[in-house]
Amino acid sequence: MAKMVVGMIRRASRAAAAAAPTGDDEPGDADPDPVVQQQKKTFRRWVNQYLAEREITIKNILTDWENGVALCHLMEVLAHTQLPKINATPKLELQKLENLNHALAFIGKHVKIVNIGSRDILTGNQTIILGLIWTLIVRWGVRLKDGKAGLLAWVNEKTGAEATNFTKDWLDGMLMARLVAAVCPGKLDLSMCSPDAPMSNFEKSFDVLDKELDVAKLLDPKDLQEKIDEKSLVAYVGQIHKNLNRDPNELATERLARVVASIKAISMAAPRAFNITPVTADIEWTIPQGKGITAVKVQVAPEDASTAWPQEPGEDNKEVFEDRTSTTFTGLKPQHTYVVRVVGLHSTGKLTEPSETVTFTTLEAGAPPAPKLYDVETDKITCEWVAVPTATAYTVVVDVADAHLRDVRVQGEQSTKVVVDGLEPGAVYSFRVVASLPGKDTSPSAASQEKTRMPSAAAPAVSDVSDRGALLAVAPVAGAVAYEVQVRDADQPWDQAEAAFAPLSVDAAHGDAVRLAELEPDKRYEVRVVAVSAAGVASEPSPATAFATEGPAPRYALVTGANSKLGLEIVQSLLLMSTTSGGEVGASTTFGFADGFAKVFCLARDPPLPELAHLAMETRTLVVVPVDVGDAVSLEYAAKLLPNKVDLLINNAGLPKSIVTKLLS
Repeated sequence: MAKMVVGMIRRASRAAAAAAPTGDDEPGDADPDPVVQQQKKTFRRWVNQYLAEREITIKNILTDWENGVALCHLMEVLAHTQLPKINATPKLELQKLENLNHALAFIGKHVKIVNIGSRDILTGNQTIILGLIWTLIVRWGVRLKDGKAGLLAWVNEKTGAEATNFTKDWLDGMLMARLVAAVCPGKLDLSMCSPDAPMSNFEKSFDVLDKELDVAKLLDPKDLQEKIDEKSLVAYVGQIHKNLNRDPNELATERLARVVASIKAISMAAPRAFNITPVTADIEWTIPQGKGITAVKVQVAPEDASTAWPQEPGEDNKEVFEDRTSTTFTGLKPQHTYVVRVVGLHSTGKLTEPSETVTFTTLEAGAPPAPKLYDVETDKITCEWVAVPTATAYTVVVDVADAHLRDVRVQGEQSTKVVVDGLEPGAVYSFRVVASLPGKDTSPSAASQEKTRMPSAAAPAVSDVSDRGALLAVAPVAGAVAYEVQVRDADQPWDQAEAAFAPLSVDAAHGDAVRLAELEPDKRYEVRVVAVSAAGVASEPSPATAFATEGPAPRYALVTGANSKLGLEIVQSLLLMSTTSGGEVGASTTFGFADGFAKVFCLARDPPLPELAHLAMETRTLVVVPVDVGDAVSLEYAAKLLPNKVDLLINNAGLPKSIVTKLLS
């Protein structure tokens, strides 16, 4: 097969890794400007601490206001008031604009707003929306007559500092620590803070404020290391001032509202029903990690009764509390359809919102249970089932990709196992069993699914290795529609390889070769291949192939007119570029593209300057080529000493182009 370059594998970008969401970061926070990104995240957290009272969560600070409902609720909470009745579920644009106009009209009565229209919010105008929220923060968050200036004066009064801004004066975290020590006496030891540890200073301060004053963590210490968004910091410090002067009962109410909202925001994944029989079903679920879920309430109800789930367990609402991840429900009715859902129990005793429901149907009485599948190979699977009393034969129904493949007939009441062969590698197969009873067949059992294995690829062949890349040839694998190419530094574990090299998916229909790019010169690598089927089944990795990239290609410089003061200075500068870090002129080594020149050739009349001759004796990097440009024989001799190509030409002597071309021919 002809080799074709179908893609390139590149070293993973550090910027891409750094952009990965952490904590409660939302995709809507993303912005090319890191300061704006910080502001969007802080503003989102600021509004959510108030909306928690209404069990509303803003995920995208620009688009989640478009129907006006959240903005109206926010204003009611901030101003402790009641707005005119709004449309709670607006569908039409007119209804959304009406809600937004209610909110803006109320805001306009308390603070001056200019050039902010309801349609700007409906369409997610970033400048308008962030400006509006900033206005709300200054009016209802800072709560000082002089706004930002008054807040800064308060900080200086509390700390004895002379801060003039909400940006660079806070970068080392010490001003924040001093403020916390002042408003929470005895809770933060300033001797444990240092200007050299800003991240630690912010972390300690935020923890104390959260615990003692219930100040929500609007800021992330990692976002405050290089440049602080002024508005974000004002929002946070304003919250400190506000909470310091609030009624303890009001603080407790808000904290409870935030806890309840955070619990309700926990997403429970839909459960899975399996091992279904006429009267039982196994239910399996996952518990979100790090969310405080200590147990799960599992509810199973007949499909026609699930629209209004009974609050108390009973015949129509079977439920259990489990601190495990699976349970078995018994006492079900044959050939009945049920729905199941799970609800998380938080360590506070509160319940999460229910998961999505999953539907399952119990089997007909007498039907066999789901078969067991094992001994899975690339082309066959062993299917075994529990014998059904009075059965004389069985039919194994085999499906693939939601389509019927074939039936396998098994005779004899003692025969409860069959090897189904002739299967395709890397495909997902479904097996059901029908028992033949005297006079009738049972309904099929519940299905069991299994994937046939993918054969492993052969070790890839590596060729055309350069200092920065290589060509990889992949041997075809039966059933593969793509290959995942994995590269690692030879001294790096495979489980860390993806951090440096993002795996490359190669479409098998486009060829069997791939160009590896952006490797480092003079380095050892290993590469292996994983074959992937249309069903997404991946093979075991192939054996690895080791290779080493070439050293950097040598660079050459040529200086004409070196027998002059300026020419000598140019040569000395080039030699300094070509020494190792901290080395002396005369170091004997070969240098790569980024390190200078392997050789510096200089043309000089014979005899060369004494200083030039001395440099040539001290270092093998410098080559002095005597030449008389007016003598054809001398030019021919010099051309034999020079390379055919130079990376840098400094024509200090002003030689004609024809002479230079002849010297490098």
